[in-house]
Amino acid sequence: MITKLALGELREFKSKNQAKALRVFVRFLAERNLLLPEETEFWLSTVKVPSQSEGGGLVEFYTPEELTRLLRKFRRRDERLYYLIRLGIESGLRRSELALAVSMLHKKKYQTEGEVSWVVLQKDNKTKRAFYCFCLKETADYFIRSKPYVSTVVLEKYSREHGIKWHKLRKTQATYLARLGVSPEVIDYVQGRTARSILARHYLNLFTLSLETMKEYLSWLKGEVYSHLP
Repeated sequence: MITKLALGELREFKSKNQAKALRVFVRFLAERNLLLPEETEFWLSTVKVPSQSEGGGLVEFYTPEELTRLLRKFRRRDERLYYLIRLGIESGLRRSELALAVSMLHKKKYQTEGEVSWVVLQKDNKTKRAFYCFCLKETADYFIRSKPYVSTVVLEKYSREHGIKWHKLRKTQATYLARLGVSPEVIDYVQGRTARSILARHYLNLFTLSLETMKEYLSWLKGEVYSHLP
């Protein structure tokens, strides 16, 4: 029920009361052990109560058409920003983790299988984790070849000057992974939310599932977004 409600009608919620009701329902299921802890964390982190200033959207994410317009805007104006936006939507990383991933790519610390490349991050600061940066080989090749300077300061500057919402790119990835039928456990792993206890027991399985999942997601992204760029 919650899967149908959350995925099928997520964008229809417009009020605080509707968002609050769904969060209460998630907690109700969790208290009765009808949801796994990681599923509960996923839904509570995804379903946010909109503030008055937000105008009502429950989960803020880009449509494929909006992503195409955003990328088209910067493709020739700012190549570094163009590929950073691509890296953000492909990997779903937080802003600070994007800078770390670019640094690792500069050092050529990455692996590739087919059209997908990945960087081992293994970042864990207790509250926020990041295990891997998955992206298209073409995106990784740009950062390896051009070695553009990237830091959290640079990313913050892009946010201020161009209105780039890195967290919105992250939410977009999670939203479309869910729409592709990916399990909450794998989405949590890709986005660095997997609990340590689960990670210790299922590390290899989660990585294998995540790699196959990202192949499917990145193929979808190429077809629905990148193929419409000039």
